[in-house]
Amino acid sequence: MAGANPKGERCILVHDYEVTYILNPNLADEDVTATTTRVSSLITTAGGEVTELKPWGGKRRLAYPIEHHRDGYYVTTKFRTTPPAAFGLDGQLRLNDNIIRHLVFRMDDQG
Repeated sequence: MAGANPKGERCILVHDYEVTYILNPNLADEDVTATTTRVSSLITTAGGEVTELKPWGGKRRLAYPIEHHRDGYYVTTKFRTTPPAAFGLDGQLRLNDNIIRHLVFRMDDQG
C-alpha cells in the first residue's frame, strides 16, 4: 500500500507485526533452528525487518492437543513490514509442515 506524504512523495505503509508459532515437538534441535531461520528469511526476503526473535526455550506443554501433539516448541518473532507481505507470510506459514499452529497479528501502536 502506498500513499503520499505532505511533500507529495510516495511512501509505503510499514507496520509492526508479531508472529508466534508452535513447531512440531518431534523436530531435532537443528531442525527447530532451521525452521526459525527460514521464517526470519521469509520476512526479510519480502522486504521486512526482524526486530526481535524470541524462542521460548525448549519444549512446552500445549493447553490442548494440536494435530495429536501434546508438546511443541514456541517461537515469537517481532518484525516490521507492509500489510501485503504480512498476509503473504501467513500463507507461507500455513504451508510449512513443521509449524503446527501460528498467529500473525499487527501490533497496536496505541498502548
